[in-house]
Amino acid sequence: MPLVKIFGDWMREFQDRLGLWRKMLATTGVKLPQNPGPEVREVMRRSMMMCASCESTADCAAWLVTARKNADPPDFCPISHHIQRLKSEAA
Repeated sequence: MPLVKIFGDWMREFQDRLGLWRKMLATTGVKLPQNPGPEVREVMRRSMMMCASCESTADCAAWLVTARKNADPPDFCPISHHIQRLKSEAA
């Protein structure tokens, strides 16, 4: 398989997962600061990387379709503790 195809597939999947990350933050009521400090940037980075390697993308996408605004993250979500941290930072 050509390297360009492999890289393209990986980038598409990463973009899809980043989209789920953004939707999860919006659905759970996280408001990211305009100029986050180093600690918040690190929490954001870790949560993005965890989403990128999550194995519950189908469950996540299905949950996001039915979730109400400002919902608590689902139990299966590996970044739920990061979501709570980001919510507390914005408060």
